[in-house]
Amino acid sequence: MKKFSVFLSAFSIFLSAASLSAQNAVKIVGSDIVGEKISKEFLAQANLIGAKCTLDMRGSRDGLNDVKSGKADIAIVAIPDSKTLPENLSIVPFAHQIATIIVNSQNPIEELSIAQLRQIFGAMGEQTDKWSNLGLKNTISLRNIYALSTGFKDNIAVELFKYKCLEGGKISESVDFKENSAQVIEIIKTTSNAIAIVNVAPDSPNVKTLAISQDSAKTQPFKPTAENVQNGDYPLSLHFYLAFDKKNIKNLRPFLQILLSDNIAKSITDGNLLAAPKNFRKTYSLELDISK
Repeated sequence: MKKFSVFLSAFSIFLSAASLSAQNAVKIVGSDIVGEKISKEFLAQANLIGAKCTLDMRGSRDGLNDVKSGKADIAIVAIPDSKTLPENLSIVPFAHQIATIIVNSQNPIEELSIAQLRQIFGAMGEQTDKWSNLGLKNTISLRNIYALSTGFKDNIAVELFKYKCLEGGKISESVDFKENSAQVIEIIKTTSNAIAIVNVAPDSPNVKTLAISQDSAKTQPFKPTAENVQNGDYPLSLHFYLAFDKKNIKNLRPFLQILLSDNIAKSITDGNLLAAPKNFRKTYSLELDISK
């Protein structure tokens, strides 16, 4: 039954794409950050079903304007939480950039608030370099906090962290910047008093991902799972959406289904972003099958 369901889904994409053979190529625009992760795989998948399309990934702002003006068909756009979603367009969650806070697995701390992170990493306001000031009362509490991260070019999560946690301010000079994420992760694996900003946490028994809250006294902390991030519960995140004119959904169906496929999700994950949760992508793809 599962194989038959997969066959029907692939067959529906093929039929939809075939109906486009006599039309102009669909134009997909938007975020260069996401575009560099998915372009190769997307074009390969579109070619397999004979779907004609072009990609022009020059940025979210230009991409959204092009869809609004009818110059493009689908835009992949970053929309901060503070911004209103564009009207008269269908907006579908697609991918997420996050900043993940990791510590050594021997560190007993499980969660931090934005205010506490600001004390550790920020250059302004109240600062702390002691684990004891964050509530720890074991042997690690006697040690200084060793905060580290990577350079801005290597780790876009740092800029997101600055925007979300430091309100655009500077990171403290006490933070130890390493050349790349791999160096940071190796230090975390062997250093019990270290804490770091990374994109996505590695799958390692020596590394722990912390839950983060907006305010430790008022809000629940959340870890950066795909579901928590998409639901808006994890605070250190930036969301990317598919934006398109809902009147064109029939013609755009095969391209949307490719974008929401497991192959594209893997390209997103391999690029150190989070893809939309699998259950969400599967459900929306099925809805596309029956949409008119």
